[in-house]
Amino acid sequence: MARSNSALPGAQPRQKRAGGKPAPWARLFIAILGGYFATVIVSAAVTAVLPISRGEATALSLLLSGLIYTALFVYVFAVPSWWRAFRDLTGLTLVSGLILALAKGVLF
Repeated sequence: MARSNSALPGAQPRQKRAGGKPAPWARLFIAILGGYFATVIVSAAVTAVLPISRGEATALSLLLSGLIYTALFVYVFAVPSWWRAFRDLTGLTLVSGLILALAKGVLF
């Protein structure tokens, strides 16, 4: 009699994922949360850098945030690996945060 790894009698053993790929929800998690954080930082950096009035910069940033979030969401599912999507969104967030900090005079 073959021994099963499952806790329930008669249940099928769990299948391992080929190539050590993460679950499909990993990309969704990266797209939703990573895209949100990247969009917030990029929008704030755009508002700080634009040489127009504060109200106009805020309105423009608000309008652009929908486009940025949608583009990042699509990008996460378009790249071949989840790791590359995570790396790119993290890099975008860090660079935008650096631009925001320099524009606000926090670093220097």
